[in-house]
Amino acid sequence: MDKDLQTVTRKWLSGDDLDVLEPILKTRNWMPLNKPLTRALVAFDADGQIVGFYVLKLLPHVEPLFVDPAWRGSGLADELADEMHKVLADTPPGGVWLTAENPLTAKM
Repeated sequence: MDKDLQTVTRKWLSGDDLDVLEPILKTRNWMPLNKPLTRALVAFDADGQIVGFYVLKLLPHVEPLFVDPAWRGSGLADELADEMHKVLADTPPGGVWLTAENPLTAKM
């Protein structure tokens, strides 16, 4: 079969359109895509078959956590951190980038 790049169509996919990649991901035991944070450049041959793709995954970057000095020690920081954890747990990102600027933040 002759591989002619002139016949390849490239298209950016996002949201539910990413579902077309799931069978390929599953056969390779790759992590499912986090649709709200993912785009993929997908190459289709002349018959509409996927012949390649390149995924752009955005990782949640969690920072900073601030509590007014007058409110420190009240438990507000813990409540904010707990709520953030719930959101991250409901959105399987495949990873999280967390910036911890001091030892106390790192414990959270």
